[in-house]
Formats: sequence, C-alpha cells, structure tokens
Amino acid sequence: MFPVRTTARFDVSVRRIAQNLYFSGIEDPDQGLKASLVVALVNVRAFPEAYPRTGKAGRRFVFEFRSIPYVVPYAFDGELVVLHDIHFARSTQTAHCLSE
Repeated sequence: MFPVRTTARFDVSVRRIAQNLYFSGIEDPDQGLKASLVVALVNVRAFPEAYPRTGKAGRRFVFEFRSIPYVVPYAFDGELVVLHDIHFARSTQTAHCLSE
C-alpha cells in the first residue's frame, strides 16, 4: 500500500465521526473501551474450549486495521469485536490477555 496524507481538518472530522459512531450515548471515551473489552471477555468466557492454553490462541484472532483513528475491529470465530485503544489492540499480548 502507499502512504495516505490528510489534512488536520480531515483528521478531526474523521475522529468526530468515529466518536459519534462508536461512543454515541457515552460521555466518557474510557467507558467505550471498557464496554468493548467486556464484550470480548464475555466471548472468551462463553467458549473457553476455543481458547487453548498452548499459546495458539493468538492465531485465532484476526485483526483488521481500519482508517478510523483509535478504533480496531477484530474477528474471533466469525464474530466482530471493536477495541477502542489501538495500542492495546495491536499488542502481541492482547490475545493472551483476552484468553485468560
């Protein structure tokens, strides 16, 4: 892929659209992150047999990086979950953390 350059005004507009989409009704963005993590943990705890403790659990996570800032959706067994902190979501420890 080639790098994409945008203006500061465009970046602010995209960020506001993303906040309206993902944080509608939530005043504190931290609550959005907590809510998305709770959804991910519910998925993990509902199907513990799908998360082996052999270190292979990370292979079952498919991360999809999008252009919306600070938002990373990922698919696990066909179900889409959104993480709102890109640094946490890109971490190599995410799959291990969510599988515990």
